[in-house]
Amino acid sequence: VEGFERTDASLVFEMLNIRMVHGWLVDPADSAVADAVGSSSYNDLIIKVVSLDSTPSASSTPTPTSPSPSAPSPSPSDAPTDPPVDPLQAHIIQEFLTRTSSQLTTYGILQLQHRLQEREMVLFFRNNHFSTLTKHNEALYTLVTDVGFERERNITWEQLDSVEGG
Repeated sequence: VEGFERTDASLVFEMLNIRMVHGWLVDPADSAVADAVGSSSYNDLIIKVVSLDSTPSASSTPTPTSPSPSAPSPSPSDAPTDPPVDPLQAHIIQEFLTRTSSQLTTYGILQLQHRLQEREMVLFFRNNHFSTLTKHNEALYTLVTDVGFERERNITWEQLDSVEGG
């Protein structure tokens, strides 16, 4: 839940001793996905899938709309020198990216519930945005900051209990 690529932006939070977390985790029980994803970052996975885009057997691939603030955009000189990606693994990765496009997994929510202390506040990364996350009475809550709720006086926190929520 705390694995981020180091960037200038993440260093600021580190210097201020602000804990950053995410819930985009592969369930180790899903061995095919766990093997295909390994410890790769989101950007690494996009590179692996896109690397097959020019091959005749490649299907449409997801592409990020914008680079993640937690990771720099790769430049050609940053491209990994890993061996070519196996097409089956690329397909598994592509399905995982599609299924978890909200950058949150059920397993990730369970890990956040387990690893956060009661009433702890952390910086939560999801959908290429940062928000405030806390744990209260064993439940996770995100601070509601969406402008669509600015006139709603009774909404401050939203429970994060599914990949569609929060």
